[in-house]
Amino acid sequence: MTGTNVVYTIKVQNYGPSTAMDTKLVDALPLGQTLVSAEVLYPTALPGMPPVYEPHGTVLR
Repeated sequence: MTGTNVVYTIKVQNYGPSTAMDTKLVDALPLGQTLVSAEVLYPTALPGMPPVYEPHGTVLR
């Protein structure tokens, strides 16, 4: 719907005893939608390292 916001929630969790190295999450927005904001809730993948977003909203770390 034009002019309305849509909220996506994506949960990623590592259940293994080892660190998940080189993990990347890609979630493409449907055609015509624009990313307004994005955030990662605690805990982050790397303590002390903020998540990085590509211009189209992909979390890099």
